Order: sequence, then structure tokens, then C-alpha cells
Amino acid sequence: MRTRISGTPLTAFLTLAWCLEGANDFRIAHWINAHGDEPMAMAQSADGKSLVIGTEKGEILVWDIAGRRISKRLTQGEPVHAVAVAGAPGIIFAAGGRHIGARRSGLVRRWNLDAGTYTDLQPASPSAILSLATDPVSGIVAASNMTGELFVWDARGRLLLDRRWNESILGLAVQGRSILLTTVDLNAAQRAMRNQEFATNAITELDLDNQEAPHARWFPGRREDSGEVRRPLRTANGSPRR
Repeated sequence: MRTRISGTPLTAFLTLAWCLEGANDFRIAHWINAHGDEPMAMAQSADGKSLVIGTEKGEILVWDIAGRRISKRLTQGEPVHAVAVAGAPGIIFAAGGRHIGARRSGLVRRWNLDAGTYTDLQPASPSAILSLATDPVSGIVAASNMTGELFVWDARGRLLLDRRWNESILGLAVQGRSILLTTVDLNAAQRAMRNQEFATNAITELDLDNQEAPHARWFPGRREDSGEVRRPLRTANGSPRR
């Protein structure tokens, strides 16, 4: 058994590898970009025939899996930190923005890959979008930025939610009309680490059809006899942005 894929999360190229002799025997097949243009996100197309890749340079690359080549190259114009595939064929979402320097910004675009056209989802984010999720059945799209703001749109791009969260949002998932997000109080986590205590992030569920109701929230924790503890909260953690 030989595994020959090398690299780190900071490697300045994307390696695509294919199985040669066995389930765990790979080799480097292609480098699709060079140093200084790091790939930041990847998603498989709805038909399973392509990979959609977003880069720090601001390009969206469509990789033909069978042909082992770039079949389309689109320009987002801003760094792409997340991509997600919609339920409709040929429709993807790409999100990102500038996260350092004076020109910090964030955007989410709905791309039609066949036509090569896009629509910006509004409002624009004041900071870079780092997390993006979709539900292919409901068409709901959710995105969050570096400063703890959560944006949710329907399949037509109509804004359903714009809310500032009290904690940093680390990850998102969409299930029907429910938004699941992982959050953490970074200051509390740093204090816990200094005191050698166990700290974890929380998992929150938000019902889009009942936004004013208290959110279901869990704190996975450790307990000597069972391993995981789920403790729901009765108070909402988010508040409407003013």
C-alpha cells in the first residue's frame, strides 16, 4: 500500500489524484495552478461530473473529472473562500472577499456556469465571507462572515435573514428551512486554554419560519460516564442587526 499525495493546507497548488492500482494507491496527476494562487474551496457538481474550485486569486475553475482538464474559467474578482452547489443544474454559489488590509469586503454570487453570468446576493457583507451552505431541495443559501454576521437567502436570492451573532461563526449547514451553525466565544476559549480547561463550541439550530422563538442549542461536552452531553438553552443567542 503506497500513498503518495503530498502537501499541506498552505500548499500553493491543488493536486488532483486518481486511483491507479488499488483503493489506497495514488499519484499526482495534475497541478492546475501555481504558487501565489491558492485554491481555497471545492465542491462537486450536482451531476458528479465536475469539480468547482475557488481560488485566492478570485477565479472559479470548473474541472472536468473524466477529461482531467479545466473546462471553464470564470472571474469572481475577489478571493473565493467558499463554494456550494445548488439543486438546479449548472448553478453554484461562490463567496469570499478581501479579509486583510483597508479594503475589507465580502460578497456571495450566484453563478450560472453554462452562461458564465452571475448575480450578487444582497446585502453586501462588510467583511469577508468564510462559510457558505445550501440545501438543494429548499434552495436556501446561508453565509457567514468574519465578524459573526449571518445572511440567509431563498432560492430566488430574496433576503430572509440578516443577523449579527454574539459569537464567532465557525461553520454552517442548511437542512430544509433550518440553519445549523457552530459558534464559539473566542475570548472564553482562550481563557479556558490558559487554565487548561476543556472548551468547545456550541451548535445552534435556527428555524427560519419562527425566527423570534428561542433557538435550540447544544454544548457537546465531556462526562466521565458517557462522553457527550447535550444541554439545550432556552434563550436566543442572536439579535437583529441594527
